[in-house]
Amino acid sequence: MADKYYEKGDCDKCIPLYEEILIYFKGRLFAKFITATAQTIQRKLIYVLLHTPLSWFDVTPTGRIISRTTKDQDDLDSNLAFNVQFAVQNLLITFCSILVIGIATPLYLVFAVVSLVVYFFLIRYYMLTAVELKRLEANSRAPLISHIQ
Repeated sequence: MADKYYEKGDCDKCIPLYEEILIYFKGRLFAKFITATAQTIQRKLIYVLLHTPLSWFDVTPTGRIISRTTKDQDDLDSNLAFNVQFAVQNLLITFCSILVIGIATPLYLVFAVVSLVVYFFLIRYYMLTAVELKRLEANSRAPLISHIQ
């Protein structure tokens, strides 16, 4: 079908077909990635919980354990696919923008490298803060679930 349009010089009609094929394969790839990621994390979680000393279960409230495991699973199910797709798309757009501007104005690459270094340090600081905030959030939700026993 694509050859027929190409021979006539009217290949623009093929673009929607190729786009639909790429969208289909992107969906399949993301579905496979998300399923494999969820299974891997669940296996690791179960392994860690089963190999945890019993003394840890004595001092850790049941509500905190249930809260943490259900929150992790909810994050995987609802947020991971969107966040991965968003991150890949933005990284590609950023890389292509820097490349095009760098070709047009090579001096820009110096500023881009400096900006990336500053951004890297800011992200490291943000990640440390985000981990602490998640820990505080989990501890604040645990008393609500601790009544389930």
